[in-house]
Amino acid sequence: MVFCYIRILQTIFKSQTNRRHRTTGLAFFLVATFFICWAPYNILHFLKVLPLKQIWLPSEGLTYIYAINICRLLAFTRCSLNPVIYGLFGLKFRKSAWEIFQRRATLNSEQIGIGERQSDSCV
Repeated sequence: MVFCYIRILQTIFKSQTNRRHRTTGLAFFLVATFFICWAPYNILHFLKVLPLKQIWLPSEGLTYIYAINICRLLAFTRCSLNPVIYGLFGLKFRKSAWEIFQRRATLNSEQIGIGERQSDSCV
């Protein structure tokens, strides 16, 4: 993973675009969220293997079960965060989302106006 991101950053820095800092920020943000979300999960699984090798004997109990469930939830939440992260950083996505929002707002305001006119004519 480190090798891949180093190559990505090298390609970004060689490009001549004005949005280099944005792309670099996105890459660092993706790596940071990956590490923050998956590190606790992997560390707990590593600690679970240590008693098998008789290196460390933790007190297995309810605390470990809660911890592993919370870490699993955090790790799998990252899968849902990825599209949001790309969406927040992507200019095309934001423009498209804004256009869709404007169209929906226009349609909703027209429907409200039509509903008011119909209720006025019925009275």
